[in-house]
Amino acid sequence: MRIRLVTLLTALMAFTLGAPLQAANLVINGNFELLAMTNGNAAHSTIIGNGANGLPTSTGWTSRDDGGLGAGYNFIMVNNPGYLGGPNSQTGADDIFDGAYTNGNVQAPFDGQQRFSLWGPDYPGALPGNTLTNSPTGGSFLAADGSYLNRPVEQTITGLTPGTTYYLSFYWAAAQQGGFGGDTKEGWIVCIGTCGFKTSPLTEGLAFFDADAGNTDPADMRPNDLGDYDPLLITNGTDKLFKTSVVTTPEGGFTPWQFESFSFTATSTSTTLSLLAYGTPPGQPPFSLIDGITIDTIVPMPVPEPTSWAMMLIGFGVIGGVMRTRRRSTNGRDALASQIV
Repeated sequence: MRIRLVTLLTALMAFTLGAPLQAANLVINGNFELLAMTNGNAAHSTIIGNGANGLPTSTGWTSRDDGGLGAGYNFIMVNNPGYLGGPNSQTGADDIFDGAYTNGNVQAPFDGQQRFSLWGPDYPGALPGNTLTNSPTGGSFLAADGSYLNRPVEQTITGLTPGTTYYLSFYWAAAQQGGFGGDTKEGWIVCIGTCGFKTSPLTEGLAFFDADAGNTDPADMRPNDLGDYDPLLITNGTDKLFKTSVVTTPEGGFTPWQFESFSFTATSTSTTLSLLAYGTPPGQPPFSLIDGITIDTIVPMPVPEPTSWAMMLIGFGVIGGVMRTRRRSTNGRDALASQIV
């Protein structure tokens, strides 16, 4: 009986703690917690750059600004629910009074310069059902516009072993820029390899990887429908594109975080990981969110929900109670035996 209880306890711990106990993650700053601000500014939600355009940078990541129209509209939303707004959400991404810096510098509230926030519980006029929050891994996350200055965020991944299977996993969600209306569609396109990409000649327009057969003319404003393509499209024998599903986010709403995982086989010791947000329609800013990015050789598991932790604690209590009852029962039998003798 004792062996069975120990086995049950071990299995329960493995199930509950399995996700954090993974092999070494090859992605640097996959949770976007490390942020280098400019001009001595304190860490704050902000647009990020490539290290050469004077914008803040997210350690390990480069936000492309190809096309000559400006930096990609990619933001790190710092975990600070107490900026200057209310405490209704567990993130600062929906704080209209102290939104993300759109030029990387400190801007006083209502100073006439554009700021950026998402619809969420703390955004004035938000719908009651909006549940915008941080990802299951907590902390900061990346928010990228899928149709305005649409540019990928990239990182060089090193330490790969050719011929080895790796698992890319992450959490993603969808939201809309605060103050705008209309339903939106969002998703992510992820490239492992040296996937080139093209940008729209207009600020409002989709970028796309060269390997993506859905749109070969950057002047073509027709929105790509991710469902039309092979979700595991392989190009040049080595590069691979992964595509999430496309979700529809209701006006002023939020599509909750979901776990995504893909596998690929390394062909060299290093490669490039590129993240490109997909969103339509232009002008109703659709934002794709992503966090908790990992690449390792262990089959990934999502971070346990709070209910899983509760199950673990209940399990510990039940097992402890059974073991105590067994000890009391055994002691009682021993006492009875001594009286009979």
